[in-house]
Amino acid sequence: MRVVIVGLALGLVIANVPASAQWAPLDCERARLRLNRILCSDPQLTQLDRRVHDAFAERMGNATPAQQAHLRERQRAWRRARGLFDTGVEALTHEYRIQLAWLLHPLLAIEGRYERESGGASLEVEVHVGVADGIALRGLASGPPPLAWLAAPPDEPGAPRRTVRVSGNRAQVAPELLGSTAPRTHDCVITLEFSLDTAHIATRGVCGGEFSGVYRKAWLP
Repeated sequence: MRVVIVGLALGLVIANVPASAQWAPLDCERARLRLNRILCSDPQLTQLDRRVHDAFAERMGNATPAQQAHLRERQRAWRRARGLFDTGVEALTHEYRIQLAWLLHPLLAIEGRYERESGGASLEVEVHVGVADGIALRGLASGPPPLAWLAAPPDEPGAPRRTVRVSGNRAQVAPELLGSTAPRTHDCVITLEFSLDTAHIATRGVCGGEFSGVYRKAWLP
């Protein structure tokens, strides 16, 4: 399957990244924290730490300001949480591989929170690290009536939502409508087209709420 590099296809704006947005690479000669000592004790983990650091820096250097805000927040949260419950080599290796897959995902440029220009609705886009052209979607319209939607029901027990395939810059989904008396509205279809920091949503059929419009990627607080 041909992987579409959306980050390039959408014409990302290269922005200068302030030094404060970067994190220093691991320095094993000065490792004092237990986490850093564990990272330095395993050559594979040490290499993964460097790869994650470099991948983040490259993404930040080729991102718009709105994308940088999202990347910075997600990376900061991951750094705080890594090894929080299990700082063993095996667990940390798994966490680092997942983070690296996220940073290298071809659709990462479109991930984030969007708000409709006309107000009253929002959209969240999340990439699926195991699927090169896969994303997960969830949205909310304030109404009337207020209505939340997901891209699709879970594939398996415990899964938050099923991935949606993106072709070029376009995706089409039959959403799961939450809070509705008929959660599966079979004749509702949502079409999304992504461009630089923008998502255009159109609906067809009876969706139980008004989701259509132009959505702009929101700045994080």
